[in-house]
Amino acid sequence: MSKTVKVGLVGTGFVGDIHATTFKNWVRDAELVAVASPHHAGHFASERGIPRAYSDYHDLVNDPEIDVV
Repeated sequence: MSKTVKVGLVGTGFVGDIHATTFKNWVRDAELVAVASPHHAGHFASERGIPRAYSDYHDLVNDPEIDVV
């Protein structure tokens, strides 16, 4: 039995985009559920179908539904 790991991503720059694409397309049993960035989180999340966006990474880290950041 496998569990889907819920992932939170900090950062929406070039490397954040690479991580988002990788989790979406190549990491089985992982789901990108949130992103944090002080300026672009909402736009980044909306474009990539990520359900939650935070402007402060502390809020992402404290989200009880996220398994790994």
